[in-house]
Amino acid sequence: MTHEPANRETISAGRPGRRAWWPLLAAAVVAIALVATGWLRDREAAPGEWVGQRAPAVTLPVVGAPGAPGERVRVGQGAAALLFFWGPSCTVCKTVTPSIDALATEPPADVQIWTISGEDADDIRGYLKARRLRFGVLHDADYAAHSAWHVRSIPRTVVIDASGVVRFDHVGALTRTELDRALALLDAP
Repeated sequence: MTHEPANRETISAGRPGRRAWWPLLAAAVVAIALVATGWLRDREAAPGEWVGQRAPAVTLPVVGAPGAPGERVRVGQGAAALLFFWGPSCTVCKTVTPSIDALATEPPADVQIWTISGEDADDIRGYLKARRLRFGVLHDADYAAHSAWHVRSIPRTVVIDASGVVRFDHVGALTRTELDRALALLDAP
């Protein structure tokens, strides 16, 4: 009896051979490349994408000083403003809130300093009280302002000039020096 060597098709009939994984690997590499270049990402506004654009005007109730709780404030038009989107549960935000508080206690002339949070109003007030922070917080309970600004990540800092044009837009932590530089853009032509 002669023994004939089995062919490749016979050997791999019960399990995938080396060639079976190649199309899967190629598809994964293409998908990663598309995500990395932005083709498959959600089309949110990228940091800085608002610069030079008209700011969406939003009206929100106050939950933290200054202002009476429940008072509604319109931001984004009519006055220069620094808006800081944040939340008491955000670890990175906690590194920026002392600088925001320092700015809010001695704001530059004719610039409003407002923070915007969609988290629970009691959590916001508790956070401010525990840390003795005095900056103003606008409550975005239904996340309408977050939606209007395309905020998907916090912290996000935006500087708007008096005519309602965005001069600075940044996602992530900022130092006090960086905040001052952002506000200095209001003086630029």
